Amino acid sequence: MSHSENNMDRQVKRHKGPLLGFIAIVVFVGVLLVWWLGTVVDEAEDATGAQLPADGTSLSAPETGDGRTSAVPAQNPSAEGADDLTAPAAAD
Repeated sequence: MSHSENNMDRQVKRHKGPLLGFIAIVVFVGVLLVWWLGTVVDEAEDATGAQLPADGTSLSAPETGDGRTSAVPAQNPSAEGADDLTAPAAAD
């Protein structure tokens, strides 16, 4: 085996065009990635903002009528005023 040519100055001089091309492509792809992520975040903020009420109030759980709020509907709607909403209804 022969000794390989390791003169970096000569190799950089010979490959200056391709090296600059690779650097330009990496920079271009980086700029496109930042632009794309910016548009995705902007669209997500727009979609989130569209769900808020027009009067500026925050979203909250609906009231059940007795001053409490409930995010889950009652399991037994016929047992009005029952304290334990998870108990099964009594069979009549």
